[in-house]
Amino acid sequence: MQYVLLLAAALAGALLPIQAACNTKMGTHLQQPIHATVLSFLVGLITMLLIAIAMRQPAPAPAKILGAPWWAHVAGVLGATYVASSIILTPKLGVVALTGAVLAGQMIVAVTLDHFGWLGLKQNPVTPMKGLGIALLIAGVLLIRGSAAPAPTDTAATAR
Repeated sequence: MQYVLLLAAALAGALLPIQAACNTKMGTHLQQPIHATVLSFLVGLITMLLIAIAMRQPAPAPAKILGAPWWAHVAGVLGATYVASSIILTPKLGVVALTGAVLAGQMIVAVTLDHFGWLGLKQNPVTPMKGLGIALLIAGVLLIRGSAAPAPTDTAATAR
């Protein structure tokens, strides 16, 4: 069962570089990364509302929403920041370097959250193997990007 869950997580993660490329194209097309971010979240909101309606899930009561910890409400801000950043950074770094750097950042924060049990998570201490994994991940990002690597070119314009 654990392998099925890991596969599902990997498949969800596989969507992020595709999302970055799609959002970047919209940002280039609109010539405005912030408006592309708004459009991305608007389409996502409509999609999730349709899914909730199809699944016949009732909307939560306002008191239930307001009763969540204050920091739980920050998730939308974090998501919007990620999407806007990916729209701005993808043309400068390329999808591979962006995805590698995003993954390295995710792992560093994930290990920290687990180690201290912050944000209501179960405490799961850092081990030397986890530290080595993070170091290898960072090294991989540096190898992928390389200090002398040329900036990516917009070959997507010719793919229209």
